[in-house]
Order: sequence, then C-alpha cells, then structure tokens
Amino acid sequence: MPTNAVFSVTRALRRMLAAALALLGAAPPAAGAESRSDRSGVFTAFIEALDTVNYDLHRFLQRRVEAVDTALLAADAERQPTPPARFRLGPLVTWRDLEGGNAAFKAELAIEAELPNLKRWLAVFVESGRTDSLPGLGAAEAERSSLLGLRRFWEGRGFSADLGVQLRAPPVLFARVEWRDAWSLRKVLFLPRQRLFRDTRNGWGSLTSLTVHHWFGAAQEAFVQAVSAARYTTRTTDGFELEQSLIVGRVLEPLEPGWNWRKVPGTGDIARGHTLRHSVFAHAGSSECVVDRHLIAYTYRQPLYKRWVYLEVTPGLEWARADGWRTRPRLDLGLDLLLWGTRER
Repeated sequence: MPTNAVFSVTRALRRMLAAALALLGAAPPAAGAESRSDRSGVFTAFIEALDTVNYDLHRFLQRRVEAVDTALLAADAERQPTPPARFRLGPLVTWRDLEGGNAAFKAELAIEAELPNLKRWLAVFVESGRTDSLPGLGAAEAERSSLLGLRRFWEGRGFSADLGVQLRAPPVLFARVEWRDAWSLRKVLFLPRQRLFRDTRNGWGSLTSLTVHHWFGAAQEAFVQAVSAARYTTRTTDGFELEQSLIVGRVLEPLEPGWNWRKVPGTGDIARGHTLRHSVFAHAGSSECVVDRHLIAYTYRQPLYKRWVYLEVTPGLEWARADGWRTRPRLDLGLDLLLWGTRER
C-alpha cells in the first residue's frame, strides 16, 4: 500500500477508535463532565472517519485491480478504463449453542471485478462466492473463497467452463463446467443448474440444484421459493449430500434499482427485508437416505449507515441427528459493508 494511503487509513482508524471509546465513556473528558455537544462532536468525528476508511480503502483496492488489468499491456498501448470493482466485507459472529455461550467469528471479502484490458488476451475473471457448497448452508457453514481464473462462455447454450485458483492458504487449483438455465410459467421461475468440478482439495464432484421461485403480493414484493440440491465429492462425502429448503420472504427495499419479477433475490440483494427458511439436510448412500439436520431460521436485514453498511440478524432453531434431535437455538449477527467506490457506497 502506498505510504500516503497507509497514513490516511491509519489516521481514520485511529479517529474511529478514539471516537468509539469516547462514545462508550472509556475515554475520560479533558476537564469536567462531557457535555451533549461534546458527544455530538465525537459522533460526527466517528462518522467522518468511517466514511474516510470506506473511500480510501476502495481506492487502494481499486488500484490493485487496475494493476492486474493492465499487467500485460505495453507502455504505449491503448488502455481501456477499468470499471470500479465492488468489494463486500462481511464480519459475522455466530452462536451455535446459546446455552453454552460459545461464539465463533468469521469475516468474508467478496469481489466483483471486470478486467477489460486483460480480456483482450484472456477471458479472465475475479470473483468471490461460495465454491461448491449446498445453497442452503449459512454464511458461517458454507465454503467461500476468492477465485482468479479463465472463463469461457457458450452464448445461448447456458454452458460455461472455468479454470483457475482459489485464493486461500494453501491455494487450491480448480476446474469446473457448469450448465444453467431459466424459464418461466405464469410468473413462476424455474432455474435448473448442473456443475461438475475438480479441485485439489475435494477431488472430483458435482452440484445439482433446482430453484422454483414465485413473486406475489400487490407490489410483487413477497416471494416463496423452493430449493432442491444434491452434492457429491470423491474425498469429503460418503454418498450424496442432499438439501430441501422452503423460503418465504418480503423485499421492502432492494439493494439496487431496476427490480423486476425475473430477479431471484439472495439475502445480499436486499437492502431492507426479511425471510423465513426451513431446510432439511440429509445424505444418501448406496442403500438408504438418512436425514441429518433440520433448520428453521428467520433473517432480518436493514440499512445501518447510509447505503453501504447493513445489519443482518438471523435467529434460528436447529435439530441434528448427531445431537439426539435436541432443540438448539442459534444466532448469526453480521454486518455487510459495501465498498463500491462512492461516498454512499
């Protein structure tokens, strides 16, 4: 990171920390009791520092993306502007056993970046997301990773092929072929998907899913969704991992404009809204299918600051065969920080 960027972000973080301590009463006032106006000034300083971290951190990350995009260009070559990349930071605290009080922390960085200059030679992609997990697994359970690789599309056929590396320690090489499609019947969306993959961690595998989605309500803001999925790998599973989920939800405010009934929302597509999910997880061997776990979870999401900090709360109940089908309350508490290169995001 350039020296001036380091100083800028460091100063902002220090201001945020000092302001947060003052707001919590941990920082003693200079003289006498701290007045309401003093606290108002401290809060303003905290907010300004928060915006500075957002803006400067995106500028630093965007420079790294531009460096990758122009790495193969000659000094006198014509350069296309690199579109602003989108970064999402998701710190999450999870309590799987509220009675025991055990908590786990997880932070994820998601990347969406276009590389127009590099694509002159190679169909390079940089993205983050779930690798090959079942779609109904929560953020704390699903495998996620940043991916760097080559991609080939077959337009009009729904096929794509990827070859690349998962950016983790140690790096994982992967290759995958995927087919997906979408069709509608009386405003009911059907989205089949089939993926075959091979990586140096899980070996050969496949992921199959069918999502059926329907919008309803006067403003088409409510939805019901059914997801059926099966996953198999040669190294990590004994047979097939299975999932059947039913989700109902309401989108009070979408994250971006242009919403229509053909959009199938994930939680990250909602600025304000809530969902209720019931998922059943099982595995199937050569002779039988065994249910392993039931999960009922309610997710509420709303803006916390401007349009780039969002709060997500997911309480739920879980029953597992390995735990004797005891009722286990659980809670996920997380933030979704959108670093999109603007003062608002």
